[in-house]
Amino acid sequence: MKKCLLFLPAVFTTGFLFAQDTRLSDSIIYIDNKPAALYKKSFSESTLRYDMEVFSFKRELLIKAEAMKFDAPVPELKPFFYYELIFPSVKDTFSIYLEDEAFPLVLGKIIRDYQLIQADAFNRRGYRNFKNTYPGGPALKAKINSVITFLNNTRDFKVQVQRDRTMPVSIVNNRVIMQDGIKIGNISFGTALAPEFNATLFNSSNQIQEIFQVFLPNKTAIDLARLGGGANRLSFDQNKYEHGESLYKRSIAVKNSYSTYEEYLLRRVCYLIANYAL
Repeated sequence: MKKCLLFLPAVFTTGFLFAQDTRLSDSIIYIDNKPAALYKKSFSESTLRYDMEVFSFKRELLIKAEAMKFDAPVPELKPFFYYELIFPSVKDTFSIYLEDEAFPLVLGKIIRDYQLIQADAFNRRGYRNFKNTYPGGPALKAKINSVITFLNNTRDFKVQVQRDRTMPVSIVNNRVIMQDGIKIGNISFGTALAPEFNATLFNSSNQIQEIFQVFLPNKTAIDLARLGGGANRLSFDQNKYEHGESLYKRSIAVKNSYSTYEEYLLRRVCYLIANYAL
């Protein structure tokens, strides 16, 4: 989903100084008080944020910037925005991350510092220098790596099976968890109760009473209690599963009929997948 990284309500109505020799009017980028390029802004899907296009004075598109949203994979994290810079003349794209900076003015500074535009044309040598040395590229990698590190530390993400996590889920014999045609985990039940629906599995609070454990394929146990309830029990309450409900609905639509207990297991597993625990 396309988003943007700009929080400036009115910077485009008049010229705005970024540094002594870089400024933007409502349609022109000036460097050393000389017109360097044309640009236009457009509202993105997010309030007070913009995408940008930079043109030569011959109206050739030199740089296109699209603000993108990196959705938070789990509730504990927050989404963030980054910019995807597209350079049509070299058919290349370079993504950068900025920490709370006004992107149109930053882009003007990039054009100035790396001489991306010279003689009303795109400067390929300057672009190569920009791509090799601009800190915004490594900053984006570090930001994404911080998310992966969090998932590794809290959810053993590094040992989870790689697959398309949006594909429907199935549970074979109430034991083997499958997604995208791949085995992604196993369910192990306590010895006190058999893995089949029975009215005695619910108490007066409508809570499942059977204790079970979910394992990754490498036999790492998932901490169910930490993710949603004590003693591996969860209330049969859709609100608790909201984060995985869309995956659950896609999954249950594949099979014609489920028992109440099978529905419970499927919803529970979809919750774990949506929360990157499985």
